[in-house]
Amino acid sequence: MNKNDNKTTTTIPTYKVGVDATFLHGIIDGDKQFEKELLNIFCENAHRNMVRMQECINNNDNNGWYMATHAFKGASASIGAFDLAKALEKAQKRQDATAEEKKAMLQEIRDEFRYVLDFINEELLGMS
Repeated sequence: MNKNDNKTTTTIPTYKVGVDATFLHGIIDGDKQFEKELLNIFCENAHRNMVRMQECINNNDNNGWYMATHAFKGASASIGAFDLAKALEKAQKRQDATAEEKKAMLQEIRDEFRYVLDFINEELLGMS
């Protein structure tokens, strides 16, 4: 029997963090009320922009797609959600993509947003 057979190993789960906390905390400078308001406004606008992006796909509105992705990209970068901002930048540059391509990009954006939302929920819970 190998003496290593009885060893147990612990695997530390890894997960993606949707927001650069150091960047965000540098902006808010310890003002928890400001952080809460900023994150709540970001979530409201994110939802509105994703709804708008879906409407733009449905209506073949390339300019609206550009405007929604541009606004959402800027808001994402401003809180440190850099991976989400990158996905939005890609979508913004592809305003002439087909509806199917835009649906795939929107799904990628929603997936990235879930990581951001996980971070935000943890931050807001920590403020309670």
